[in-house]
Amino acid sequence: MKLARTFVLVTAVLAGAVGATVVGATVARAQDQPAGPGSDKGADPVAPAKPAEPAKKERKVDPKAIEVCEAYAKQIHSPASAGVKDIACSMEMPMAQLGGESITLKPHLKDGVYTCDVELPESLLAMIPPEQVDMMKKMLGGQLGNMARRFLDQPVPDLTDYDVSLTEQGGKPVVVLTPFSDKADTEKQKLVFGTDGLLEKSIITPKLDPNDPQAAMMAGSDIEAIMKHKKMGDRYVMSDLNVTTPMGEMVMKTSYFEGPKGLPLPKSIEMTNSMSPEPMTLSFYDFVLDGKKVEGTEKGKLGAAKTPETPKAPESPKAPEAPKAPETPAPETPK
Repeated sequence: MKLARTFVLVTAVLAGAVGATVVGATVARAQDQPAGPGSDKGADPVAPAKPAEPAKKERKVDPKAIEVCEAYAKQIHSPASAGVKDIACSMEMPMAQLGGESITLKPHLKDGVYTCDVELPESLLAMIPPEQVDMMKKMLGGQLGNMARRFLDQPVPDLTDYDVSLTEQGGKPVVVLTPFSDKADTEKQKLVFGTDGLLEKSIITPKLDPNDPQAAMMAGSDIEAIMKHKKMGDRYVMSDLNVTTPMGEMVMKTSYFEGPKGLPLPKSIEMTNSMSPEPMTLSFYDFVLDGKKVEGTEKGKLGAAKTPETPKAPESPKAPEAPKAPETPAPETPK
């Protein structure tokens, strides 16, 4: 998956494209043909120049950098890396600003193709002009939907649109991604791995999305994300994520369901940021893996409080039994 869309999360959308550099070439013109004797015609018209084909770029990839990313992927749980081909679930995030109503999302990853439908609550639809509804859905799908993808898809970035190099920082491997094609969704990425092979930090320079005014606030800025992992079974999951942007800092903590065969599935992401006094929680539910519903992830079971048992009324104390009269021993019969 694309880590840019993973770590920026709700603070920015890193979609966008920049055209690749094309080297032009000088086109030779056809020579004028002189007119024949007595001819009243001028020179033959010049043939139209053919556009030059863009020069082909050669992608630069350090095999050792690929090895670092693949070694990380082998240590991380995700449904896609576990071999699940069709992954679907639902998500919702209650908004205090909307009176507690929720934004609902339905991510779906099938054979590597990811989509995310967004449903807006009535209170939000009443606040925005109809012509902005689609833009709002696109923005939320890009932010929250791609955050969800981080926990469903492969844990390494899609490197095909980047040149990939390897350097070192404080004795730790650093993978550097720079755009190779115009499909690359960031200007640059630096992925810092620990000596244990786990990803510790990501530094991203986003591209400007002309359709997203929020992303314009991020132009030219680096976004830093620091990750922590915890072990569940034989692999790891991301447990904490701190993202620092020009708009402030966001802290995220995750919890997980225990899915089929011990596979962890995301249950909730609690987000605290400097722009909101109250934490926001994004909840996952109703997982379906390869067409099979995952028991225990149903929406009705999320956070359902147990109904306290009604205490039984104390029993009335029984009246004390009347004391028995002492028994008088019978007189012995004289012999």
